[in-house]
Amino acid sequence: MSRKALLNLHRYLGLSLLGFLLVISLSGFAVVFEQEWDALLNPGLYRVAQPGAPALPPGELAARIEAQLPRAHLTHLPLVREPRRAVVAYVAPRLDPRTGDAHALDFDEAFVDPTTGRVNGVRQWGECCARANWLPLLYKVHNRLLMPSSIGHRVLAVIALAWLALSLVGLYLVLSARRRQLTWQRGLRGRPATLQWHRLLGLWTLPVALVTIVTGLSMVLEDEVTRPLVELVGGDTLATEHLTPVAHDAPLDHGRAYQLALSALAQPAATLVPAAVDYSPSRREYRVAFADAALPGAAPRVVRVGDAGAGTMAVVEERRTVSGQLLANRQALHSGVLLGLPGRVVAAAMALVLAAMSGTGLWMWRQRTIRRR
Repeated sequence: MSRKALLNLHRYLGLSLLGFLLVISLSGFAVVFEQEWDALLNPGLYRVAQPGAPALPPGELAARIEAQLPRAHLTHLPLVREPRRAVVAYVAPRLDPRTGDAHALDFDEAFVDPTTGRVNGVRQWGECCARANWLPLLYKVHNRLLMPSSIGHRVLAVIALAWLALSLVGLYLVLSARRRQLTWQRGLRGRPATLQWHRLLGLWTLPVALVTIVTGLSMVLEDEVTRPLVELVGGDTLATEHLTPVAHDAPLDHGRAYQLALSALAQPAATLVPAAVDYSPSRREYRVAFADAALPGAAPRVVRVGDAGAGTMAVVEERRTVSGQLLANRQALHSGVLLGLPGRVVAAAMALVLAAMSGTGLWMWRQRTIRRR
Protein backbone atom coordinates (compact mmCIF):
# COMPACT_ATOMS: atom_id res chain seq x y z
CA MET A 1 0.00 0.00 0.00
CA SER A 2 1.15 3.55 -0.68
CA ARG A 3 1.93 5.89 2.17
CA LYS A 4 -1.14 7.96 1.30
CA ALA A 5 -3.36 4.88 1.49
CA LEU A 6 -1.87 3.93 4.86
CA LEU A 7 -2.37 7.48 6.10
CA ASN A 8 -6.04 7.34 5.09
CA LEU A 9 -6.40 3.91 6.71
CA HIS A 10 -4.91 5.24 9.95
CA ARG A 11 -7.12 8.34 9.88
CA TYR A 12 -10.45 6.67 9.22
CA LEU A 13 -9.77 3.61 11.34
CA GLY A 14 -8.97 5.97 14.20
CA LEU A 15 -12.15 7.95 13.64
CA SER A 16 -14.21 4.74 13.57
CA LEU A 17 -12.71 3.62 16.87
CA LEU A 18 -12.77 7.04 18.52
CA GLY A 19 -15.89 6.64 20.65
CA PHE A 20 -15.01 3.11 21.75
CA LEU A 21 -11.43 4.03 22.67
CA LEU A 22 -12.57 7.04 24.70
CA VAL A 23 -15.05 4.91 26.66
CA ILE A 24 -12.51 2.12 27.21
CA SER A 25 -9.68 4.49 28.18
CA LEU A 26 -11.66 6.63 30.63
CA SER A 27 -13.37 3.65 32.26
CA GLY A 28 -9.98 1.91 32.40
CA PHE A 29 -8.46 4.90 34.19
CA ALA A 30 -11.20 4.61 36.82
CA VAL A 31 -10.98 0.86 37.38
CA VAL A 32 -7.17 0.86 37.78
CA PHE A 33 -7.88 2.52 41.13
CA GLU A 34 -11.29 0.92 41.55
CA GLN A 35 -11.19 0.32 45.28
CA GLU A 36 -9.74 3.76 46.03
CA TRP A 37 -12.52 5.50 44.07
CA ASP A 38 -15.09 3.14 45.59
CA ALA A 39 -13.92 4.01 49.11
CA LEU A 40 -14.10 7.72 48.28
CA LEU A 41 -17.69 7.36 47.04
CA ASN A 42 -18.79 5.00 49.83
CA PRO A 43 -16.79 5.83 52.97
CA GLY A 44 -19.29 4.11 55.26
CA LEU A 45 -18.75 0.75 53.58
CA TYR A 46 -14.96 0.95 53.93
CA ARG A 47 -14.88 2.32 57.49
CA VAL A 48 -12.41 0.77 59.96
CA ALA A 49 -12.97 1.40 63.68
CA GLN A 50 -9.30 1.02 64.69
CA PRO A 51 -7.06 1.65 61.65
CA GLY A 52 -3.85 0.78 63.50
CA ALA A 53 -5.13 -2.44 65.05
CA PRO A 54 -4.10 -5.85 63.66
CA ALA A 55 -6.58 -7.91 61.68
CA LEU A 56 -8.34 -10.82 63.34
CA PRO A 57 -7.04 -14.32 62.55
CA PRO A 58 -8.71 -15.71 59.39
CA GLY A 59 -10.76 -18.32 61.22
CA GLU A 60 -12.17 -15.88 63.78
CA LEU A 61 -12.83 -13.23 61.14
CA ALA A 62 -14.70 -15.71 58.93
CA ALA A 63 -16.78 -16.96 61.87
CA ARG A 64 -17.84 -13.41 62.80
CA ILE A 65 -18.83 -12.60 59.22
CA GLU A 66 -20.94 -15.74 58.83
CA ALA A 67 -22.57 -15.15 62.22
CA GLN A 68 -23.84 -11.78 60.93
CA LEU A 69 -24.89 -13.23 57.56
CA PRO A 70 -26.46 -16.57 58.59
CA ARG A 71 -28.02 -17.27 55.17
CA ALA A 72 -24.71 -16.88 53.32
CA HIS A 73 -21.53 -18.91 52.81
CA LEU A 74 -18.30 -16.90 52.88
CA THR A 75 -16.68 -17.82 49.57
CA HIS A 76 -13.79 -15.32 49.40
CA LEU A 77 -11.96 -13.78 52.36
CA PRO A 78 -9.12 -11.37 51.44
CA LEU A 79 -6.11 -11.44 53.75
CA VAL A 80 -4.17 -8.59 52.09
CA ARG A 81 -5.57 -5.21 53.14
CA GLU A 82 -5.00 -1.50 53.46
CA PRO A 83 -4.70 -0.45 57.14
CA ARG A 84 -7.43 2.20 56.91
CA ARG A 85 -9.85 0.35 54.65
CA ALA A 86 -12.34 -2.47 55.10
CA VAL A 87 -11.93 -5.62 53.04
CA VAL A 88 -14.47 -6.81 50.47
CA ALA A 89 -15.53 -10.42 51.05
CA TYR A 90 -17.66 -12.46 48.62
CA VAL A 91 -20.59 -14.61 49.68
CA ALA A 92 -22.99 -17.14 48.17
CA PRO A 93 -26.38 -18.35 49.46
CA ARG A 94 -26.58 -21.31 51.83
CA LEU A 95 -29.10 -24.07 51.34
CA ASP A 96 -32.28 -23.82 53.38
CA PRO A 97 -32.30 -27.03 55.49
CA ARG A 98 -36.10 -27.12 55.42
CA THR A 99 -36.57 -26.93 51.65
CA GLY A 100 -33.14 -27.88 50.26
CA ASP A 101 -33.19 -24.78 48.06
CA ALA A 102 -30.73 -21.91 48.20
CA HIS A 103 -31.71 -18.92 50.30
CA ALA A 104 -32.64 -15.82 48.30
CA LEU A 105 -29.89 -13.23 48.74
CA ASP A 106 -29.95 -9.71 47.34
CA PHE A 107 -26.19 -9.25 47.82
CA ASP A 108 -22.95 -11.04 46.96
CA GLU A 109 -20.38 -8.71 48.55
CA ALA A 110 -19.84 -7.85 52.22
CA PHE A 111 -17.67 -4.96 53.44
CA VAL A 112 -15.93 -6.07 56.61
CA ASP A 113 -13.81 -4.27 59.20
CA PRO A 114 -10.95 -6.79 59.57
CA THR A 115 -10.01 -5.55 63.03
CA THR A 116 -13.42 -6.30 64.57
CA GLY A 117 -15.19 -8.55 62.06
CA ARG A 118 -18.10 -6.09 61.82
CA VAL A 119 -19.97 -6.09 58.49
CA ASN A 120 -20.33 -2.43 57.48
CA GLY A 121 -22.72 -3.18 54.63
CA VAL A 122 -23.51 -5.41 51.67
CA ARG A 123 -24.22 -4.94 47.95
CA GLN A 124 -25.02 -6.86 44.79
CA TRP A 125 -22.03 -6.28 42.51
CA GLY A 126 -22.86 -4.44 39.29
CA GLU A 127 -26.52 -3.80 40.09
CA CYS A 128 -27.87 -0.54 38.68
CA CYS A 129 -27.83 2.25 39.73
CA ALA A 130 -27.19 3.23 43.37
CA ARG A 131 -24.00 5.14 44.20
CA ALA A 132 -22.53 2.04 45.86
CA ASN A 133 -22.53 0.39 42.42
CA TRP A 134 -21.03 3.15 40.29
CA LEU A 135 -17.56 1.59 40.24
CA PRO A 136 -18.78 -1.96 39.50
CA LEU A 137 -20.86 -0.50 36.65
CA LEU A 138 -17.77 1.27 35.29
CA TYR A 139 -15.93 -2.04 35.44
CA LYS A 140 -18.72 -3.65 33.40
CA VAL A 141 -18.41 -0.82 30.87
CA HIS A 142 -14.68 -1.43 30.57
CA ASN A 143 -14.91 -5.22 30.62
CA ARG A 144 -17.83 -5.76 28.22
CA LEU A 145 -19.38 -2.36 27.32
CA LEU A 146 -22.43 -3.18 29.49
CA MET A 147 -23.36 -5.97 27.09
CA PRO A 148 -23.77 -9.66 27.96
CA SER A 149 -20.31 -11.19 28.30
CA SER A 150 -20.65 -13.41 25.23
CA ILE A 151 -21.39 -10.40 23.01
CA GLY A 152 -19.36 -7.71 24.75
CA HIS A 153 -16.16 -9.74 24.74
CA ARG A 154 -16.40 -10.34 21.00
CA VAL A 155 -17.00 -6.65 20.35
CA LEU A 156 -13.98 -5.79 22.50
CA ALA A 157 -11.89 -8.35 20.60
CA VAL A 158 -12.72 -6.62 17.30
CA ILE A 159 -11.89 -3.22 18.83
CA ALA A 160 -8.58 -4.52 20.22
CA LEU A 161 -7.55 -6.00 16.88
CA ALA A 162 -8.44 -2.75 15.12
CA TRP A 163 -6.51 -0.78 17.77
CA LEU A 164 -3.51 -3.06 17.19
CA ALA A 165 -3.67 -2.40 13.43
CA LEU A 166 -4.08 1.33 14.09
CA SER A 167 -0.98 1.35 16.32
CA LEU A 168 1.22 -0.61 13.92
CA VAL A 169 0.20 1.52 10.92
CA GLY A 170 0.93 4.64 12.96
CA LEU A 171 4.36 3.27 13.89
CA TYR A 172 5.13 2.65 10.23
CA LEU A 173 4.02 6.15 9.24
CA VAL A 174 6.30 7.72 11.86
CA LEU A 175 9.36 5.61 11.04
CA SER A 176 8.93 5.86 7.26
CA ALA A 177 8.57 9.65 7.16
CA ARG A 178 11.27 11.63 5.36
CA ARG A 179 11.94 13.63 8.49
CA ARG A 180 11.58 11.33 11.46
CA GLN A 181 10.44 13.41 14.39
CA LEU A 182 11.27 11.13 17.30
CA THR A 183 11.99 13.87 19.85
CA TRP A 184 10.19 16.99 21.02
CA GLN A 185 10.59 20.11 18.88
CA ARG A 186 9.97 23.53 20.38
CA GLY A 187 8.20 26.42 18.72
CA LEU A 188 5.48 24.52 16.88
CA ARG A 189 1.99 26.00 16.84
CA GLY A 190 -1.46 24.95 15.67
CA ARG A 191 -1.87 21.72 13.74
CA PRO A 192 1.90 20.86 13.65
CA ALA A 193 2.00 21.07 17.47
CA THR A 194 -1.08 18.84 17.77
CA LEU A 195 0.43 16.37 15.30
CA GLN A 196 3.64 16.32 17.32
CA TRP A 197 1.74 15.49 20.52
CA HIS A 198 -0.23 12.78 18.71
CA ARG A 199 2.86 11.25 17.10
CA LEU A 200 5.16 11.24 20.15
CA LEU A 201 2.51 10.06 22.61
CA GLY A 202 1.75 7.11 20.34
CA LEU A 203 5.40 6.32 19.63
CA TRP A 204 6.83 6.34 23.14
CA THR A 205 3.91 4.59 24.82
CA LEU A 206 3.62 1.89 22.14
CA PRO A 207 5.28 -0.89 24.25
CA VAL A 208 2.77 -0.33 27.07
CA ALA A 209 -0.08 -0.10 24.55
CA LEU A 210 0.94 -3.43 22.98
CA VAL A 211 1.00 -5.12 26.40
CA THR A 212 -2.44 -3.67 27.14
CA ILE A 213 -3.86 -4.82 23.80
CA VAL A 214 -2.41 -8.34 23.92
CA THR A 215 -3.41 -9.02 27.54
CA GLY A 216 -6.88 -7.61 26.92
CA LEU A 217 -7.30 -9.75 23.80
CA SER A 218 -6.14 -12.84 25.64
CA MET A 219 -8.81 -12.33 28.33
CA VAL A 220 -11.79 -11.59 26.07
CA LEU A 221 -10.87 -14.54 23.80
CA GLU A 222 -10.08 -16.86 26.72
CA ASP A 223 -12.02 -19.94 25.63
CA GLU A 224 -11.90 -19.43 21.87
CA VAL A 225 -8.20 -18.68 21.38
CA THR A 226 -6.03 -18.10 24.44
CA ARG A 227 -6.32 -21.27 26.48
CA PRO A 228 -6.30 -23.69 23.50
CA LEU A 229 -3.26 -21.88 22.05
CA VAL A 230 -1.36 -21.84 25.35
CA GLU A 231 -2.06 -25.52 25.97
CA LEU A 232 -1.04 -26.37 22.40
CA VAL A 233 2.28 -24.49 22.64
CA GLY A 234 3.09 -24.72 26.33
CA GLY A 235 1.31 -27.92 27.38
CA ASP A 236 -0.47 -28.28 30.70
CA THR A 237 -0.82 -25.19 32.89
CA LEU A 238 -0.40 -27.23 36.09
CA ALA A 239 2.91 -29.08 36.36
CA THR A 240 2.79 -30.86 39.72
CA GLU A 241 0.67 -31.23 42.81
CA HIS A 242 2.32 -31.71 46.18
CA LEU A 243 -0.13 -33.86 48.20
CA THR A 244 -0.07 -34.02 52.00
CA PRO A 245 -2.69 -36.29 53.68
CA VAL A 246 -3.68 -34.96 57.12
CA ALA A 247 -5.64 -36.73 59.85
CA HIS A 248 -9.23 -35.52 60.11
CA ASP A 249 -8.95 -34.50 63.77
CA ALA A 250 -10.97 -31.24 63.75
CA PRO A 251 -13.87 -29.69 61.80
CA LEU A 252 -12.78 -28.01 58.60
CA ASP A 253 -13.42 -24.26 58.39
CA HIS A 254 -11.61 -21.18 57.11
CA GLY A 255 -9.21 -21.05 60.04
CA ARG A 256 -8.41 -24.76 60.00
CA ALA A 257 -7.89 -24.72 56.21
CA TYR A 258 -5.55 -21.73 56.54
CA GLN A 259 -3.43 -23.44 59.19
CA LEU A 260 -3.25 -26.69 57.22
CA ALA A 261 -2.18 -24.80 54.11
CA LEU A 262 0.56 -23.00 56.03
CA SER A 263 1.95 -26.24 57.40
CA ALA A 264 1.83 -27.96 54.00
CA LEU A 265 3.73 -25.33 51.99
CA ALA A 266 6.80 -26.75 50.30
CA GLN A 267 8.21 -23.24 49.85
CA PRO A 268 9.22 -21.48 53.12
CA ALA A 269 6.31 -19.44 54.43
CA ALA A 270 8.61 -16.45 55.05
CA THR A 271 8.87 -15.84 51.29
CA LEU A 272 5.08 -15.87 50.81
CA VAL A 273 2.28 -13.49 51.77
CA PRO A 274 -1.17 -14.91 52.61
CA ALA A 275 -3.53 -13.45 50.02
CA ALA A 276 -7.00 -15.00 50.46
CA VAL A 277 -9.04 -17.97 51.64
CA ASP A 278 -11.71 -19.15 49.20
CA TYR A 279 -14.43 -21.73 49.77
CA SER A 280 -16.42 -23.66 47.17
CA PRO A 281 -19.76 -24.85 48.64
CA SER A 282 -20.37 -27.23 45.72
CA ARG A 283 -16.98 -28.95 46.10
CA ARG A 284 -16.72 -28.41 49.86
CA GLU A 285 -13.13 -27.39 49.30
CA TYR A 286 -11.04 -24.48 50.56
CA ARG A 287 -8.38 -22.77 48.45
CA VAL A 288 -5.75 -20.77 50.33
CA ALA A 289 -3.79 -18.36 48.15
CA PHE A 290 -0.26 -17.13 48.89
CA ALA A 291 1.51 -14.40 46.89
CA ASP A 292 5.26 -14.00 46.50
CA ALA A 293 6.56 -11.48 49.06
CA ALA A 294 8.89 -9.95 46.45
CA LEU A 295 6.10 -9.54 43.85
CA PRO A 296 2.77 -9.47 45.71
CA GLY A 297 0.82 -8.53 42.57
CA ALA A 298 1.68 -11.83 40.89
CA ALA A 299 -0.80 -14.69 40.75
CA PRO A 300 -0.67 -16.54 44.05
CA ARG A 301 0.47 -20.02 44.89
CA VAL A 302 -2.61 -22.06 45.82
CA VAL A 303 -3.10 -24.79 48.42
CA ARG A 304 -6.34 -26.76 48.23
CA VAL A 305 -7.78 -28.30 51.39
CA GLY A 306 -10.71 -30.71 51.32
CA ASP A 307 -12.19 -33.83 52.90
CA ALA A 308 -10.50 -36.93 51.42
CA GLY A 309 -12.65 -39.43 53.30
CA ALA A 310 -11.52 -42.29 55.58
CA GLY A 311 -10.64 -39.85 58.36
CA THR A 312 -8.18 -37.76 56.34
CA MET A 313 -8.04 -34.42 54.59
CA ALA A 314 -6.29 -33.86 51.27
CA VAL A 315 -3.96 -30.84 51.33
CA VAL A 316 -2.73 -30.20 47.80
CA GLU A 317 -0.24 -27.51 46.79
CA GLU A 318 -0.64 -26.54 43.15
CA ARG A 319 2.43 -25.63 41.08
CA ARG A 320 1.92 -23.92 37.75
CA THR A 321 4.02 -24.24 34.63
CA VAL A 322 5.35 -21.17 32.81
CA SER A 323 2.25 -21.15 30.61
CA GLY A 324 0.07 -21.44 33.70
CA GLN A 325 1.84 -18.46 35.26
CA LEU A 326 1.29 -16.43 32.09
CA LEU A 327 -2.42 -17.18 32.12
CA ALA A 328 -2.74 -16.46 35.82
CA ASN A 329 -0.92 -13.10 35.67
CA ARG A 330 -2.64 -11.53 32.65
CA GLN A 331 -5.18 -9.52 34.61
CA ALA A 332 -2.49 -8.26 37.01
CA LEU A 333 -0.29 -7.24 34.09
CA HIS A 334 -3.16 -5.59 32.20
CA SER A 335 -4.15 -3.47 35.21
CA GLY A 336 -0.59 -2.82 36.40
CA VAL A 337 -1.24 -4.55 39.75
CA LEU A 338 1.57 -6.99 38.99
CA LEU A 339 4.12 -4.23 39.68
CA GLY A 340 2.31 -2.66 42.60
CA LEU A 341 1.57 1.07 42.79
CA PRO A 342 4.10 2.06 40.06
CA GLY A 343 2.50 -0.42 37.67
CA ARG A 344 -0.97 0.91 38.40
CA VAL A 345 0.23 4.48 37.80
CA VAL A 346 1.65 3.40 34.42
CA ALA A 347 -1.63 1.67 33.51
CA ALA A 348 -3.64 4.77 34.49
CA ALA A 349 -1.27 7.01 32.52
CA MET A 350 -1.66 4.74 29.48
CA ALA A 351 -5.43 5.13 29.72
CA LEU A 352 -5.09 8.93 29.75
CA VAL A 353 -2.62 8.80 26.85
CA LEU A 354 -5.12 6.79 24.79
CA ALA A 355 -7.82 9.37 25.54
CA ALA A 356 -5.41 12.19 24.62
CA MET A 357 -4.45 10.51 21.35
CA SER A 358 -8.13 10.06 20.48
CA GLY A 359 -8.75 13.74 21.23
CA THR A 360 -5.77 15.02 19.24
CA GLY A 361 -6.67 12.76 16.32
CA LEU A 362 -10.21 14.14 16.28
CA TRP A 363 -8.92 17.70 16.53
CA MET A 364 -6.57 17.25 13.56
CA TRP A 365 -9.34 15.74 11.45
CA ARG A 366 -11.62 18.65 12.39
CA GLN A 367 -8.97 21.21 11.47
CA ARG A 368 -8.35 19.43 8.19
CA THR A 369 -12.02 19.46 7.22
CA ILE A 370 -12.34 23.15 8.12
CA ARG A 371 -9.28 24.03 6.05
CA ARG A 372 -10.65 22.16 3.02
CA ARG A 373 -13.99 24.01 3.01
